[in-house]
Amino acid sequence: ASIILSEKELAYEDIGMVAISNEIDVISNDLDLQSSIGLRFVNNGIEFESSNLIICKKDQFGSWLPLETDVFDGFIQSDISSAGTYALFYTESSSFTLPEEFELIGCFPNPFNPDINIQFSVPYLTDVKLSIYDIAGKKVRSLLNQDVEPGIINTSWNGISDNGDFSSSGIYFVVLDMNNSRYINKVTLLK
Repeated sequence: ASIILSEKELAYEDIGMVAISNEIDVISNDLDLQSSIGLRFVNNGIEFESSNLIICKKDQFGSWLPLETDVFDGFIQSDISSAGTYALFYTESSSFTLPEEFELIGCFPNPFNPDINIQFSVPYLTDVKLSIYDIAGKKVRSLLNQDVEPGIINTSWNGISDNGDFSSSGIYFVVLDMNNSRYINKVTLLK
């Protein structure tokens, strides 16, 4: 497989997590390896506790998901088996881990106007369908229908239907299908 590596500046800081490298884009039309390859960052005098260094991969929602990271003399390394965007981070906690179970964590604020945040956890790569239904059971909006990488996923709904209309005030259901299970949360749109 042919692989292209590119680098661009990254200025990212979140609660307990700071980027200490640029973004590294691993691009390939056909990166389907029989075994993983090592992505290494050189430790050029990084003055952080090595147990708090972690390589992350950017998911389709723009969130950074932790990878199993090894730190040894002069290198910080993770094994990767797919194309994507990667970066090195410093975390305040050395116990930065992936979720252990599938869960619809919550929908907030509720009631909402005009946007609602939907948060759920995915412990491993799986197909996810996320839709909004009205009180009569009619599908109003399809938000996701794709494979999702592991992590805590945040997405939102702005009250607009699939056909581009603004939804009216009322009760709606957030329906999340993943891992052969269905999770439902009742939300209220107020105008």
